[in-house]
This record gives sequence, structure tokens and C-alpha cells, in this order.
Amino acid sequence: MIENRGFIYSIVHLRTISALAVLIGHLLYSQENFFPGQGLIPPIYAIWAVDLFFVISGFIMMHVSFSIPQGSAEAKAFWYKRLVRMLPPYWVSTVAAFVLMGFYFSHKGIVQEFSADVLLKGLDSLLHSLL
Repeated sequence: MIENRGFIYSIVHLRTISALAVLIGHLLYSQENFFPGQGLIPPIYAIWAVDLFFVISGFIMMHVSFSIPQGSAEAKAFWYKRLVRMLPPYWVSTVAAFVLMGFYFSHKGIVQEFSADVLLKGLDSLLHSLL
């Protein structure tokens, strides 16, 4: 089934299935960590599903972006919308991960003190490593 810009629904469905397999693998692995000895080891398909998910995502991204004329207003709008959709959740989850890790590490005694200053230093290091 193909719709506007050659959108291939069967591939999107396969990507959804691979994402669910990754999620199930993580849940089973987490359960094994919390309840050891229950025999809940992540199945091998969950490990392969990560690779499949990234390959399909790359294919979809290239398929969609190649159908837009480069340098056109439509291409600029496409990339702008893509960045606006991706960057806020990325930064929210990054900051949340730093905060949660800080609390976890300070609770475990790995970090002696957790404060906004420690968080900002960590985020600053992350930004410098990305640039």
C-alpha cells in the first residue's frame, strides 16, 4: 500500500514490530535484573530488532528526503519541521537522564554532592563533546 510521496506502510509496520521487540527485550531484561533466576533473558530477536529498527528508519528517512527537491522551500520546511519535532524531546530526555543519574549516583555514594552546578557541568561537557 503506497500513499503520498511513496510512503510505504508495510515498512513502517515492520519498523513498529521491531520497536515493540526492542521494548519487550528491555522489559524482559529489566525483569531479570529485578527478579534474578526467573529465566527471563532477552531473546535474541530483541537484539536483532535494534539493528532492524535503525536500518528501516534510515531507509524511510532517505526515501522521504530524496523525494523532496534539494534546496527548495519544501526541503527547508521539511528539515525545519523535523528539527522542531526532534530536538525538544531530545533535550528534555537528556536533562531528565542527567538529573536521574545524579540522584542515583549521589544515593549510591558514587557522587558526593549532587547540585545544579554538577548538572550544568555535565551538560556543558555533553555540549562540548557534540560540537
